[in-house]
Amino acid sequence: MFAEECDPNQVYGVLRSWSREREYNKPQLIAPLLQRYKTFSAVISGILTRMPSNQDAPLKTYLSHLARGELAYQFSPEAGRAVFYPRMLCPFTGSDRLEWRISKGLGTVYATTVVHPIEGKPFNVALIDCDEGFRLMSRVEDIAPEQVRIGQRVHFRVHQPGGEEPPQPVFVPVEGA
Repeated sequence: MFAEECDPNQVYGVLRSWSREREYNKPQLIAPLLQRYKTFSAVISGILTRMPSNQDAPLKTYLSHLARGELAYQFSPEAGRAVFYPRMLCPFTGSDRLEWRISKGLGTVYATTVVHPIEGKPFNVALIDCDEGFRLMSRVEDIAPEQVRIGQRVHFRVHQPGGEEPPQPVFVPVEGA
């Protein structure tokens, strides 16, 4: 059933009967499910009414910023939060009002691990918390993979793999940090 065909009161009734069957007939349990339904229906109705052209696609905008050496992210004014990975709708509110912003490129290593491939040198994979409030998966370069530490301050730069591959955001340690 599509979002336009659903009545929120009908959904609420279904959720109440479902919770009654499972002895969870508590409004505090039903309310979050109903809110998720409303967000889901907003997402579905937005997707069904308009699809982005290739020129407007968020991924294309993000990659064009990377090609210029900028780490771009989206910001949701309604949620008051950064949104990353680029998307058409805010994952917190379902709104299509997303603004593009440019990160200062500073962040902190949230988590890291070292990958030892069968062929080639070991490398790290790290989750970076950017100062603007979003997290992305990347790697830290210019130091041995084993030397990357949680809490380490890092700075963004663009890695150009060459060929048909798009540019990638990577990070390097901040000097003196």
